[in-house]
Amino acid sequence: MFFESAIYIRIGILAYVGIWAYFKYHTYRLKFRKPSPNVFEIEKWHEYTSIAKNYGWIIGLFVIAICALLFPTAMVVDQNTHGRGRYQVKRGVVPFYYKGHFCALGGKYLINETNQYFVLYSTPFYNGSFKDTPFKNKSITVTPHSFREWTNGIDNVFTHPTEYNPYIPDQHKGKTVIEWTIDTQEGALQGMKYVEDQIAATNELFKNFIYEHFIHDSIAIHK
Repeated sequence: MFFESAIYIRIGILAYVGIWAYFKYHTYRLKFRKPSPNVFEIEKWHEYTSIAKNYGWIIGLFVIAICALLFPTAMVVDQNTHGRGRYQVKRGVVPFYYKGHFCALGGKYLINETNQYFVLYSTPFYNGSFKDTPFKNKSITVTPHSFREWTNGIDNVFTHPTEYNPYIPDQHKGKTVIEWTIDTQEGALQGMKYVEDQIAATNELFKNFIYEHFIHDSIAIHK
């Protein structure tokens, strides 16, 4: 089975409501129990019910956290019937078994449900800018109807990676970050060529800057 990631929130809400409903129901049953309970016992369960109502959401959050840690997750590539593009990647939860495959506790998977080949390729960034061409880095072929463990995540889905200028996210500031992109075979070649062209253009601008501000000025002074 495949569930959207929002299933965590629903489970947490159910846990919260379930705890409150249990105390509420138990308090209600006490009032009609024979022999009748004393007023102190009823008051005690009223207090439990109030605590569950006011603070049960903490248990709900705890349940959400536990589910997020234990439930296996998957990125499923299939045909896109809505929006732009022929294919899409759905992210969700696969509770321990998915279409004939066992899914381990906390596992992360990439599933291709189409008849097409796709390519996963990595792009290194430094401080939000392209650091190296993807052609020099690892790429992986995703075969049709494949099921594989995949823990790296996917940052770009059927679109080429782009630099982070002028805004640089905190996770990119002053460090090297690897982003993974999934695309068709043709799209992957175009995306890697795009990154290579951007790096070449940046290097050319840097060379021109060095020449204009240092080499050219030095030659002019010596003349």
